[in-house]
Amino acid sequence: FENDVIDSGSYLKLTYDDEITGVRTLLEAMKEVLRSENGEKPNYGKIMVEDSVKFEASLNSMDSKRDKEANMWRRNLIFACAFSLPIFFISMVLTHVPGCMEWLMNRSYSSLHISREEIITWILASPVQFVSGRRFYVEAYHSVKNRSLGMSFLIAMGTTTAYLYSIAAIIYNATQQPDDPLMQCFESSALLISFVLLGKYLEMYAKSETSRAITKLSELSADTAQLLEITTDGSEIEREIPASLVQKKDILIVRP
Repeated sequence: FENDVIDSGSYLKLTYDDEITGVRTLLEAMKEVLRSENGEKPNYGKIMVEDSVKFEASLNSMDSKRDKEANMWRRNLIFACAFSLPIFFISMVLTHVPGCMEWLMNRSYSSLHISREEIITWILASPVQFVSGRRFYVEAYHSVKNRSLGMSFLIAMGTTTAYLYSIAAIIYNATQQPDDPLMQCFESSALLISFVLLGKYLEMYAKSETSRAITKLSELSADTAQLLEITTDGSEIEREIPASLVQKKDILIVRP
């Protein structure tokens, strides 16, 4: 509060012992304090109170950020798998199949002395490295800038090392033409990025499903409660209050 004026930007943070008091008692005391001198009802606007379950459910229902993020990871995963799975199939399966192996490993077809396997896997690995893995490079850059290295930095460094080594191996094989050429490992960088994207997608999908479950659970709870108050003269007063204002030691009426 500023200059005893309450506006839409005002807020009050309270810490209380729920064994002594509760939210409803605090609100009633605040309303009494805010009551004007002439006894008129103060214009303090609308006061909303939510328990932790309803508050989290309302946040999840107001925006679909987690769903959008899960869909984003899903699209990146599909894009990465569209390139990384063919790389894996070429490098790990076709290179061991007679006929396919000779065609893929042949270097004499080109004056550059680069095999078809190296060219194909290089082309397929590049979109995974720099399109699907772009997010990891951005996060790695900010982590280095903030001097707080995280998992994204490790992913970016590991996949980049494998990618650059594979390029160096291709250049060495083309220029030196050794009898035992170096093996490229484009499938390592591409599959690593794909597996990380799979983990990110599963994580966000699990969070999204948990949020939906909490929302559905909160919808089953009652919105109001019947409070039984006993006055100083011993008479009983029954009134309806929001369920979020129920506090310890309250006497509630439950009717079938």
